[in-house]
Amino acid sequence: MHEAVTRTRRVLLWMGVLLLLAIAFASLMSLMHSVQWVSSDRSYIAYGGSGRVILIWEGKHYRRLRPGWTHAQTIIHWRSNYWFDAMRRRNGSMVGVVVPSWFVFSTCLVPTGFVWYRARQRRAGLCVNCGYDLHGNESGRCPECGVMVKSLEHA
Repeated sequence: MHEAVTRTRRVLLWMGVLLLLAIAFASLMSLMHSVQWVSSDRSYIAYGGSGRVILIWEGKHYRRLRPGWTHAQTIIHWRSNYWFDAMRRRNGSMVGVVVPSWFVFSTCLVPTGFVWYRARQRRAGLCVNCGYDLHGNESGRCPECGVMVKSLEHA
């Protein structure tokens, strides 16, 4: 059971690291280039550029946009002095949100950091290899995985 949890943590850790690297690369590239993704029915639009991410969920009035991934066209103009902002219609209904790319990075960094911390944390009295509780064990060997343990303080 513990081996499956350790493997799951390892997979989550590496997925988080790869996601963070991809977001960091995309954030740096967004300072030089802008990209956008448009759904096939043009109802959803994701735009990345100038260190910002814009998500629009009612984009049907952007009829000139081609579906799929493209270099961003200059049809979406959003000037704001705020880090976070909402795109609203004249009647006040929200149709999109603007967030800085560092926020997207940090929302992935926190859970990845937590998984990394938990994976690296060594608890006293537990086997270094499998995490089995070695309190009361005097044989010098973990009964679960068979790893030699020098002493309980080093377990």
